[in-house]
Amino acid sequence: MKTGISEETQIKNKNAMKVAQELIDKFKLDMKLVNAEYLPDGSKVIIYFVSETRVDFRELVKELAGRLKIRIELRQIGTREQAKMVGGIGICGQECCCTRFLNDFEKVSLKMAKNQGLSLNPAKMSGLCGRLLCCLEYENPYYRETLAKMPRINDEVTTPGGKGVVQYLNVLKQTVTVKTETSEDNYEFKDYDLKDVKFVRHGHREEEEE
Repeated sequence: MKTGISEETQIKNKNAMKVAQELIDKFKLDMKLVNAEYLPDGSKVIIYFVSETRVDFRELVKELAGRLKIRIELRQIGTREQAKMVGGIGICGQECCCTRFLNDFEKVSLKMAKNQGLSLNPAKMSGLCGRLLCCLEYENPYYRETLAKMPRINDEVTTPGGKGVVQYLNVLKQTVTVKTETSEDNYEFKDYDLKDVKFVRHGHREEEEE
């Protein structure tokens, strides 16, 4: 329950939600009710909802205004805004970032998860809203900038142990795992600090993608 809202307003908000849901059911509208909020000056009540389709809610607004005796504004929001309003506990065990402190939603892409070497399992990358976790963006600038200085997987590099092929990158430690041939049919895998690895950079890394 939001703080800073009088008990009277909280009761009015709950009643508006109840009436709105009754009418949504009555008109069989394809919309999910999220919240109802009376403005402090009492000029109108805003009804927030989500829907994947376009909804004709003219009759709903008309009857709501008649039942509640106040001006009505229906406002369609996205799933991220819904999560911000409703709140909840994320997979990290803490309250959702959007509820605690996020005011704007930055662009989040699968490329960010790839940069950070995360599993591309949707269940592990999605928030309560069903969209990619907002926190994927927090450390992305570091990963993007550091990866730009590193070779790519399967690149040929020169190390203190000789020439080899890159097998793995540890962006946080800034180390490169290199496979080198020690003798015929025998190979060695060894980690090297990035500063000890020489390589030719081939162009720029691909831009972030949705």
